[in-house]
Amino acid sequence: QAVLGNPVSVHRIEVSVLDINDNSPSFIEKTFSFNISESALAGERYLLPVAVDADIGSNSIKSYKLSQNEHFSLEVQSGGDHGVSAELVLQKPLDREKKSVITLILTAVDGGKPLRSGTLNIKVNVIDVNDNIPTFSKSLYKTRINENTERGTLVIKLNATDLDEGMNSKLLYSFIKRGNIDPSGIFHLNSETGEITVKGTLDYEDTPAYE
Repeated sequence: QAVLGNPVSVHRIEVSVLDINDNSPSFIEKTFSFNISESALAGERYLLPVAVDADIGSNSIKSYKLSQNEHFSLEVQSGGDHGVSAELVLQKPLDREKKSVITLILTAVDGGKPLRSGTLNIKVNVIDVNDNIPTFSKSLYKTRINENTERGTLVIKLNATDLDEGMNSKLLYSFIKRGNIDPSGIFHLNSETGEITVKGTLDYEDTPAYE
């Protein structure tokens, strides 16, 4: 209010403070990490953190952009409690054995002139599923051993690997009984190490080869 004297006169004055685009959009966290199973289907959606901007009106957040990548697209939603928000949409199936971690950059953009923006680093951890079978280093193992070799002697060590991780990559070795032939009567196979040792009596005249 302004007061003028002689005679006294009171005048009301209103001052409107106009917003300028002096604030950039920002995210509360600098990095956002979450997990997605490699069995996730295309079309699945994942909510992303929203950015904040102290400016208002046309200077507030208007859109989001996602860094270029081969697996995800971005869908921007307008309205709701947060004004503008974004969701990741899976476009291409994931494969942990090819890429276990995917890094993305989400950019929030306001409507001011000039435009201001803020970024968020996104880390997608691809969770393993048991989608790989164990494979041996060789399709056929061959070795020679003398008859009457002492029990406990190492015959050969098998080696198999599995591209999965954790419990999905844990291997156990075992013999397969085929008809009347049971190799476990002559040989011992360590289920964890793949080592085959002599268990029974080897007699060339009785059995010259084992398969």
